[in-house]
Amino acid sequence: MTTPKSDKIVMSIRLSNVHDTPLTVYLEPWGEVHELPPHETFEAVAEGPAGDTLALELGAGRITVHGWPGSTVRLFHEGRPL
Repeated sequence: MTTPKSDKIVMSIRLSNVHDTPLTVYLEPWGEVHELPPHETFEAVAEGPAGDTLALELGAGRITVHGWPGSTVRLFHEGRPL
């Protein structure tokens, strides 16, 4: 979902772990690391200058969420910030 906000945009994406083992979630370029428990969902909410977007990178046992220059990204679990 993308919502215009003057010269900024806010977007979010849900990260769901459908596996029986935890996934590691990395937030870049900030270097934050979080564990996504099995069968749980995080929501990544990004806000930043218009003209760019979030990028996801999937790997074995991990998801990397890349922000863009000037953005901030926060993770939420069950509506609570991590």
